[in-house]
Amino acid sequence: MLPYWFFDILDKIYTVFVWYWSNVLGLIERGWGYIYDTIRSWASWAYERAQSIYYELSSTLSYWVGWLSDWINYVYNWAYGQIQSAFNYVTNAVSAVRSWVETQVNSLIDIAYSLFGQAVALTMSLYNGLSGWANAQLTSLRAWIDAQVDAIFVMIGQTIATLMGLINAVQVLSKNYVDGLIGVWVGAATYWFSNPAAAVWALIEAFVYPWAEWYLATLIWDGVSPYPERPTLWGGSGGPYGPIPPGPGPGSGVLIWPCDVHTVSGYRFGPGHLGVDIGAPQGAAIWSVRDGVVTVAGWSGVGYGYHVRIDHPGGWSSLYGHLLTVLVGSGQAVTQGQTIGLCNSTGNSTGPHLHLEIRLNGTPVDPLTVLS
Repeated sequence: MLPYWFFDILDKIYTVFVWYWSNVLGLIERGWGYIYDTIRSWASWAYERAQSIYYELSSTLSYWVGWLSDWINYVYNWAYGQIQSAFNYVTNAVSAVRSWVETQVNSLIDIAYSLFGQAVALTMSLYNGLSGWANAQLTSLRAWIDAQVDAIFVMIGQTIATLMGLINAVQVLSKNYVDGLIGVWVGAATYWFSNPAAAVWALIEAFVYPWAEWYLATLIWDGVSPYPERPTLWGGSGGPYGPIPPGPGPGSGVLIWPCDVHTVSGYRFGPGHLGVDIGAPQGAAIWSVRDGVVTVAGWSGVGYGYHVRIDHPGGWSSLYGHLLTVLVGSGQAVTQGQTIGLCNSTGNSTGPHLHLEIRLNGTPVDPLTVLS
């Protein structure tokens, strides 16, 4: 059995432990309460401070956002006003420049017309002066030729007199033969050698004058009126072929053949040759395949020689190359079957023929498929 004091000690220990534990727990509870209250107080303060800061920031942000929005609107309105002002200024400047340019262009056009008129007047003056000078030179040349020819043909006349004697002797031997053959040449030779100066001058007037006048006329051709008709070597309005035929006249509106000949004598339609070569003889009348307006009439630099180009209704056009004479002018209205020129072999050609091209809306078409 344990002693009494042992239990007494245990009781004291328990009493101390209970007291200590109760005091420690109370201290812990009081400390935790203090800590909890402190933390809660701080949290409440922090929350209130954060809320206050939020309200302040929100108010400040609202203020600055409003100020920034007002400033942006101000800048936008100012920039828009400046741009609108600049646009109006540029528009007015462009209008002013355009008006100035139009004024200057009109002035330049007036100057160009004036210069063109002066150039035409100067050209006509030069032409008249050259014509007068040429006439004077030709008159002087004629007097010189008269003197030289008279001197030369005095001797030739003596020779002809001797030949005439021989011819008379031959006529006695064979009168009918001489009258039928030699007599013709004798008559011509008698005329030429009886007045040689007049004969030579007649040649000059028949050939030199017409060709000189034609060449000068081509130099001042205005490109609109009919191209100057080139003189022929045979004289007369129709050359060796007689008066120029008028053509068949208006037809049914289809594309007709441009001449009496309906055969192809050379190249046909194909690559490198955009038309057909019709075997018309030299001097044959060439007429328009349909009503239309002449767009080109005159000499070509690309091988057609003297040629005519005509635009027809419906997008059709026709070209006539290697002509002897062009009888129409650029801008002239022609009817179907109207004679527009005479056939020859001018330009890149090896013999008389008509080079015919037909186009529809600018595209070459084989003429043999559309000619009626």
